[in-house]
Amino acid sequence: MAVILIAACAGKKQVIGDHGKLPWHFPSDLKFFKQTTLGHAVVMGRKTYDSIIAQFGRPLPGRRHLVVTRDPAYQPPGAPEGTQVFHDIPSALAAAPPGEDVFIVGGQQIFEQTLDRADRVLLTHIDKDYEGDAFFPPLDPAVWRLAEEKQLTEKDTLLRFCVYERFSQIPS
Repeated sequence: MAVILIAACAGKKQVIGDHGKLPWHFPSDLKFFKQTTLGHAVVMGRKTYDSIIAQFGRPLPGRRHLVVTRDPAYQPPGAPEGTQVFHDIPSALAAAPPGEDVFIVGGQQIFEQTLDRADRVLLTHIDKDYEGDAFFPPLDPAVWRLAEEKQLTEKDTLLRFCVYERFSQIPS
C-alpha cells in the first residue's frame, strides 16, 4: 500500500483552502483529482468531509471515505454507506483495503500529520496568489524529489501537476 497525499495549492504560501472552500475553480485539476482517486480510499479530516457534503450534498462518488476526527460523538451527516469515522490517523490507514493505495485529501492538519508517512505527493501548483486560511506543508528537499511535472495553462493561470517521491528517510 502506498500512502499518497494529493492537493492543489496556490502561490508562495501554498494556500489549499479558505473557510472550508477552494478559492479557485480549475476543471483540469478537479478532473485530475477525480481520475486519480476514483476507486480508492480517501482519508480526510472532519472539516474537509463536512465541506464536501456542504458543496455537493453527498460524499465523493466511487471512493471510500475514511474521516478522522477528535470528536468522539461525530457522526457523518446521513451516515452514508462507504464512510467510516476514526479518531486517529493510524486507525484510518489500517482500514484501507490491503495492498491498495490510499489517498490523503486534506485538510491542513491531516496533511501535516501524514506527510512523514507518505510515499508520494501529487501536488498541483497554481501559479497565482489567493487568500486563504489553510496551507499545504512545505516539502523538505532532503526528503522529497520532483519526479514528474506536467504544465498547462487554464484561465490564464499556469498549473503545474507535480509528482514528488520520497528519496530518503526524514533526517533525524
